[in-house]
Amino acid sequence: QLNQPRKADDICRRLLEKPDGASISFCADFYASQGRMDEAQKVLDLLNSLKLPPGAKELIVGDFTARYGSSDQALKQFQAAVQAAPNEVTAWKQLVSYCLATGNIDEALITVERAAKIPVGTADFDTLRQNATLVKDAAKVPGTRQLLMMLTGASASNAAVVDAIRIVVGAQAQKESPRA
Repeated sequence: QLNQPRKADDICRRLLEKPDGASISFCADFYASQGRMDEAQKVLDLLNSLKLPPGAKELIVGDFTARYGSSDQALKQFQAAVQAAPNEVTAWKQLVSYCLATGNIDEALITVERAAKIPVGTADFDTLRQNATLVKDAAKVPGTRQLLMMLTGASASNAAVVDAIRIVVGAQAQKESPRA
């Protein structure tokens, strides 16, 4: 029952009879995955006809563009989401996560500092802010992006993630240091 694009096509047609943000995101992704970029764009254009919360359209388009478009355009969409919804923690998290995922560490840390000024959700970025130097060091070590992205929320596991990053960064430093 795998790989049934006709059935998925039919499902998309039905979902788009009464579109919402989630159905548009799903169907645009499906069409793009099938190489049908014109149809994906038409589906994304449906976002203009919906009354969505501020920043929601930009987040959907940013997520799509991150997978199928240019990284610069995706970054602009996530930045636009923050501008449209400056008090929405989700928009800030998406922007910071995207910056970390693409290795744009300086932009991620600048964004975290800006996000710390919003009235709600600042605790979500405390670990990144408090460990900015470690984050910069970790960005230079292959394989740490997933760990860094785990720090974009207030979580009980953040201390363990920071410890893991310290271990990885320390191991890399030992590996690179000349032996006496």
